[in-house]
This record gives sequence, structure tokens and C-alpha cells, in this order.
Amino acid sequence: MDIEKTKVVFRVWGKKNGGDVIAIFPQIPTDQFGYYPQMYEHVGQHGGGDAKGVVRQTRPAKPKEYRELAKELRGRGYRLQIGKRCTAKDRDIRQTEARGTRLLCE
Repeated sequence: MDIEKTKVVFRVWGKKNGGDVIAIFPQIPTDQFGYYPQMYEHVGQHGGGDAKGVVRQTRPAKPKEYRELAKELRGRGYRLQIGKRCTAKDRDIRQTEARGTRLLCE
């Protein structure tokens, strides 16, 4: 049995080295319409947010920068598929997932 992986994009706050790392799960919705993806940080942990806004304020994380956060997420049961960017396809998947969840609740 193959367990599905969860796409994640790691970003670093600030344009210089040393900022905190944030994980964006671009295919997981946090609102009923799928506008906002799930995100995760060491401090604050899970939450939703505007991916475009976060991407504008961050830079791509290097493997050595996101290693600890990836380890933490794996410890929470995630099987990670590490991506480089959030795409329109990710948004479409997230919004389709949100619609399916809404239908189950209606």
C-alpha cells in the first residue's frame, strides 16, 4: 500500500540568512472556499494564510535551513513531497478539496 505524500514548500522569513522557516502546504485548504492554504511554523504551528503574501515576504529555504522543520513535520506523521513553488495546479487542487469538504458538511 502506497501512502500519499503531502506537498510542502519551505520558505524563510526575511531576505537574509537566519530567518525563521515556514512550511506552506499549497494543496491543503484552511477555509471553506480553498482560498488559503495550510501553513506551519515551529512557533504557532498550524494555521492558514495568504500564500502570495508569505511568498512576497520570504525567500526559498535551503535544505539545511528547513531540515529541522521537515523533521518535526515527519514526526507529526507527514510524508513530505518537497516542492519549490506554489503553483496554479496546487490552488486548483486546494479549492477542489475545499468544495468536496463543503459538500460533505451541507
